[in-house]
Amino acid sequence: MPNKSLKKKDDLLVVEVNHEGMLVNVASGTSSFLNETGLYIYKLIRKNKTDNEIASDLFKKYNVKKTELLSDIRAFRKDLKLKGVV
Repeated sequence: MPNKSLKKKDDLLVVEVNHEGMLVNVASGTSSFLNETGLYIYKLIRKNKTDNEIASDLFKKYNVKKTELLSDIRAFRKDLKLKGVV
């Protein structure tokens, strides 16, 4: 699968390769990798989906309690904020 640039926000470049993602902060030179699920959640966050909307969507795909999904989504969003991604 060819590389696909998803979004560029200020100094952030997001690249998708084989359903996984890499976030590159051009200004700081740091990068983060996202597995397929992380990339999927990131895309929903960029579409301004709420944590509850994301949890409902993931609940349809995975056999996981919504409370666990919400906890994981909130932790993921917090991590992205700490890294200056969202």
